[in-house]
Amino acid sequence: MADNVPDGYRHVAPHLPALLAAGHPDRMIVVGAQSRRHLFTASVGLYAGLVARALGASEVTIVDARAEVRAQAEALVFVGVQNAANAGVPAEQAGLAAALISASATLGGALGLAILSAIATSHTHHLLAQGVSHPAALSAGFGHALMACSLFLVAAAAIAARTAGTRGQQTASPDLATVAEAA
Repeated sequence: MADNVPDGYRHVAPHLPALLAAGHPDRMIVVGAQSRRHLFTASVGLYAGLVARALGASEVTIVDARAEVRAQAEALVFVGVQNAANAGVPAEQAGLAAALISASATLGGALGLAILSAIATSHTHHLLAQGVSHPAALSAGFGHALMACSLFLVAAAAIAARTAGTRGQQTASPDLATVAEAA
């Protein structure tokens, strides 16, 4: 077995259960490389995050200067999101649910990128037409796009908070016989 797995384990397992038992928050931050030159391989931080989740951490944030490590951590999150979204789906519909989740994520990412690019481009061109310097116009265009992204994020959080815990709950529909009698 490579040293990476035990290294990830020994950085978390001896400490986390006692912290959780003492009432500390069940969120954890794993700090990896702070620069492109690093001491540990990418997998140590990822293993530490997985061990933390297995031992009861509800949220693990991996901070690392290496883009490839962040991409791997993001992939681990998407697996968890996919599993959570499929929870409670009957086995015969699991494939359909997984396909809908994947299609929604892909379409949402493409549509989101298109909308934010259009906002940034539109505002940049507007400022360039007014004689603003190119770097300033680009910065302001991206600023508008990021502000729109923030607003979309707030709206998504509001929707998520409103719909949390409603999975599988159906509203009661009136009985047809009762409706016919009332008429």
